[in-house]
Amino acid sequence: MSTIYVLSNPAMPETVFIGYSRKENISGEIAELYTSSVPAPFKCELAANVENARDVLALIHSIFASARISPDRDFFKVSSDQVMAVLKLAGGRDVTPAEDGTVTTAAAEAAPAPAPANGRRRAANGRRRPRRSQAKSASSRKRRRRRPNLNFKQLSIEPGSVLVGRDGTEVIVHDDRQVTYQDEVMFITPATRRMLGLDDNAVVSAGQYWTYNGRKVSELYDEYHSPAKPDAE
Repeated sequence: MSTIYVLSNPAMPETVFIGYSRKENISGEIAELYTSSVPAPFKCELAANVENARDVLALIHSIFASARISPDRDFFKVSSDQVMAVLKLAGGRDVTPAEDGTVTTAAAEAAPAPAPANGRRRAANGRRRPRRSQAKSASSRKRRRRRPNLNFKQLSIEPGSVLVGRDGTEVIVHDDRQVTYQDEVMFITPATRRMLGLDDNAVVSAGQYWTYNGRKVSELYDEYHSPAKPDAE
């Protein structure tokens, strides 16, 4: 079983990338898309394991052909909700990397310095660079990292705070991870599915559907976990 994923990028508003991977954990592959030619990291909006993923991907590309930006690129002017509807019909299993869909990416590495006569590369400070196998291993470890799940306390959203859904629905923050919705305590993702009228297995990126004091929860999450600010211990 392979994975179909939908990515967004703040540098490309109202546009998503719809791709395919043989792997279930796609964090590394998404990280590799963040190169020096891309101004901002990609964000995983949806990811689902499906049978016959190539056929399903071809179907999705066909359905949204009129919204395709370029025939040789997999970017589309559609919403993640539209893609999710097709994945639901295909019986996809949710494997979105984090509750709000975000994925940690490693910054592009600088171009290697010319190799000296002895074959070992040196950095600008004159020190020897690590061997290629060591550098590759370190880079792979960075790509495998992912951001933690949504934590309200980290975002300064205290218990008792009100989150407002896209349709005006209100939930009360219960603790660091859960909310009270319709008198039931649950995680934010199930609450989002219920608000949207989706089944329990639907792929959904919860943070983008709720606001706190007028700001999307996903935006607050992105700010807290931005590369400039280390994760809290």
